[in-house]
Amino acid sequence: RDWPDGRGVYVNVTDLDLHPNLIIWCNSEDHMRIIGTSSVGDIRGLFKTLSVTVQDVERFLKASGKRFAYDDQLGFLTSCPSKVGTALRASVLVKLIRLGQCPGFNDMVKRLKLRVRREHLGDLNVDYEGVYDQNRQHGGKKRYTGIFDVSNVESLGKSETHLINTMIIGVGRLIELELKLERGESVDCTKIGWD
Repeated sequence: RDWPDGRGVYVNVTDLDLHPNLIIWCNSEDHMRIIGTSSVGDIRGLFKTLSVTVQDVERFLKASGKRFAYDDQLGFLTSCPSKVGTALRASVLVKLIRLGQCPGFNDMVKRLKLRVRREHLGDLNVDYEGVYDQNRQHGGKKRYTGIFDVSNVESLGKSETHLINTMIIGVGRLIELELKLERGESVDCTKIGWD
């Protein structure tokens, strides 16, 4: 068998030509992963949509006599210890062609309470060093694109709103630094973090 029992994906699309804006993925890595996507960068609007979706799922679970696993001290319990707490990972793909190659970039990202993660996105692999294009057009060779998957690093002991705002402010700071480099100004990654 290729697909175990109890797995499934709910995908919400309003038009078959559009990418889904809401996905609920059951029993893969997590018991349930609720994913919202937006190509217009409306993070606050997307957060609101996800909040309503989670509330709807909670109401359905409660009506069925069930609930999300929750501990008063730790918060939401998940199959992955790094997600205990809010269980929220907010991420954006952002192009940082120049900044991503600066010495100290990864440490600066950590000081901004963010992380860059390794992901697989079709023909693109997001790595700690940026997205490398392995498309056949380039002979399957890795090519630096400067696109990073940037997300919050905290989960435990912080509110969802705090995590979203940390990600928004941190990514905004990264974009400001990238624009400085585009204008020919210098950036010292070793001196940048939460002030």
